[in-house]
Amino acid sequence: MARAAGTPDLARRWLGETDYDIPRFGFVSAAVVTASLVLAVFVVPALAAPLTPALPLATPVAQGLLVGFSVAVMEYFHENDRGPCPGFWFVAAALSVALAAVFTVLFV
Repeated sequence: MARAAGTPDLARRWLGETDYDIPRFGFVSAAVVTASLVLAVFVVPALAAPLTPALPLATPVAQGLLVGFSVAVMEYFHENDRGPCPGFWFVAAALSVALAAVFTVLFV
């Protein structure tokens, strides 16, 4: 996203200059990821309740996919405008698997 000319970079003012580019998440990205996490914890189990007796791992897999892909989409589409490159698919898959494992340990 382009900034208006002359607008100071808030992160640089707060955190100072560095010799390397630190990947930062914006407020909109954090809000979207938080909303997806809330949906994953409260809405997905309610929707997957009929499937739980037959498929006990349906809920944690759906939760992991929802949160993992929301983080990857916000990073690769909103923050950096890189689009669906191989890194996007790797990050989305790795986060989805890791978060599905975490949700399995927490809720199953």
